[in-house]
Amino acid sequence: MKYNLKKWAGLSLMMVLLPSIGLMSCSDDKSDEPINKAQSSIKFVTEDYGTDFGDEVESVALYVFDDKGLFVKVFEDSGDRLSKEGYTLSIDGLKPGTYSCVAWCGLKNDDDRKADFTVSDMKEGVSTRSDLLCRMAVKSVDGEDQCSADLNDLFFGSLEGMVISDKNDAEAPLYTVNLIQDTKEVEVILTDVPDITSLNAADYTFTYTDNNAVLGYDNCPVGESKVVYLPYSVEEKKLDGDKENSVVAKFKVNRLMTDSEGIIVVTDNRSQDKMIARIPLVDIILSRTQYKHPVSGLQIWEQDVLDLYNEFSLKLYYDDFKN
Repeated sequence: MKYNLKKWAGLSLMMVLLPSIGLMSCSDDKSDEPINKAQSSIKFVTEDYGTDFGDEVESVALYVFDDKGLFVKVFEDSGDRLSKEGYTLSIDGLKPGTYSCVAWCGLKNDDDRKADFTVSDMKEGVSTRSDLLCRMAVKSVDGEDQCSADLNDLFFGSLEGMVISDKNDAEAPLYTVNLIQDTKEVEVILTDVPDITSLNAADYTFTYTDNNAVLGYDNCPVGESKVVYLPYSVEEKKLDGDKENSVVAKFKVNRLMTDSEGIIVVTDNRSQDKMIARIPLVDIILSRTQYKHPVSGLQIWEQDVLDLYNEFSLKLYYDDFKN
């Protein structure tokens, strides 16, 4: 059997979101001063070519920390009002001072199924930013953490220097949190080069292994434990112009990082589970020499590529099916 990396048809990418920059700031605490009566507010921006923010997510959760990095409060909202034009999240009840914020949007599903992501229980005045973790739901199978869910879209953003004034201004500041989408869809297409063999989905197993099941307050993976992703969908499909079926596997995975060692493995179940492909996903995505920003058209850096593009498609050619 032959498997030729040079026969890859390349990556098909969908440009969606702008990156979020999350830095933290400090200032003096003024805990003895009165609570500001004017309400500041937060605007969430996904920059996805006109789609309303509320059409992207069903919930928002904004975690606020003081200048010492201690947890102060979480502001949450959900429902149809998120999709209203000009939606903002009101920030009230904070004492004057300078704060930093971390936002995860989409923690709650739009149906009754169990949430795909959960965030640490935070204790006011005790928990710190490093205690804030976002965990993806996994199942333990034979000692291995697995995820085969069609994960709901999860967005992350952060904000530095949110100032709550000690003055009762007529208009409170409006702050903007830029969001990136953490969850990515990865499509793996297995096809026969001569297009003379129709492939059967049951003959092949697809997995993707990474260590990104838990994200920290800076949106970076925490810990070294591995999670094995299984496709949420595997189907036989005739691609455009093809006469025979290919096998199309679709994964939903958590945030991809430039230093990820995540591997896609494809095995042929008919040949004693013979591995026919082992693909370093991030290396392949970044193998193109240049990517352009979807709005400015300027060249972007590697991590921005992984954050800006939300759908990746790999086409694999498998041209010997004689057993």
